Amino acid sequence: MNNTIRKQVKELWKLCFDDNDKFIDLYFNLRFNQNVNISIESGNQIIAALQMLPYSLTYYGEDFQTSYISGACTHPDYRNRGVMRRLISSALAQMSAEGVAFSTLIPAEEWLYDYYAKLGFASVFDYSIRDIIYAPLKQGCSKIERISEFRPDIYKYLNFKMHKRDFCIQHSDNDIRVVMEDMKVEDNGSVWAASRESNIVGVMFVYKENGINYIAELLADTNKVKQELIQAICNADPHAPLKLITPVNEKDEHIKHGMIRIINVPKTLQFFTIHHPDIIMNLTVNDPMLSSNNSYYYLYKGRCMVSKEKLPGKHTELTMTELAQFIFEGTHPYMSLMMD
Repeated sequence: MNNTIRKQVKELWKLCFDDNDKFIDLYFNLRFNQNVNISIESGNQIIAALQMLPYSLTYYGEDFQTSYISGACTHPDYRNRGVMRRLISSALAQMSAEGVAFSTLIPAEEWLYDYYAKLGFASVFDYSIRDIIYAPLKQGCSKIERISEFRPDIYKYLNFKMHKRDFCIQHSDNDIRVVMEDMKVEDNGSVWAASRESNIVGVMFVYKENGINYIAELLADTNKVKQELIQAICNADPHAPLKLITPVNEKDEHIKHGMIRIINVPKTLQFFTIHHPDIIMNLTVNDPMLSSNNSYYYLYKGRCMVSKEKLPGKHTELTMTELAQFIFEGTHPYMSLMMD
């Protein structure tokens, strides 16, 4: 990549965000490249930029290609002029051309939820936080290790367990390498693994913030293994309160954590309809940013017909935000380990 572009985007990031130099250096060394970056220039100066980081989303048990918008920022002198809207429009068009099904992001500030909703994003990701009351185990059966370097066997286990969650952002092995490197650079986290007879049976990611240990992921074969992992962090840091970040259930408080936008409506609705054969309806979709989505969609007994011509009958017109809310209603999509 042109080093001038990298340097300018890095300086723009420093101007717009409060991240420390360690994190910024790590991001631009391990995340940033010409394939994921898109920017707008005025003269020879980059005035807005964002990165489109590749992930996948389990959608009714299948992996759908997803692009996570990271580092979206505009130079203060060029804000409120429609620059970011133009940049995101270009990014969405590029995603569409590359076969991406969904775009996701985590707004940096509360007011941005409304801003991105106007661009077709919907707030569907959420999570819960639970206080952990530690009760020491009399005897553990697992070998518990604190892991400082990436290990393929641990990633294989993590990937297997995370794929059992539907509507969940999935991580590549390279992504987990970056997450672990970030923990080392920031010195604010740890990774723990449990094994029995040399087989991984549990893994835990922990971040420390404001004196509190947050378990960002806790995946294990049994509840006892989970308790053994919890005991390990409690023994290592006995005076810090401990909280668990987890997918929600109906009894939990729902904390919003990210947004999604549909990039490929025909593919998404066709797959949605297969899993909802009871839904019969006619949809009109008008996407002001991706004309390829503008069609009439007829959902009938597990099939979705797409037409440019409006057929007779009552039609329900949905915005892109409303369409995303419709197809993800009640599913509680989840993302974790996003370095946000």
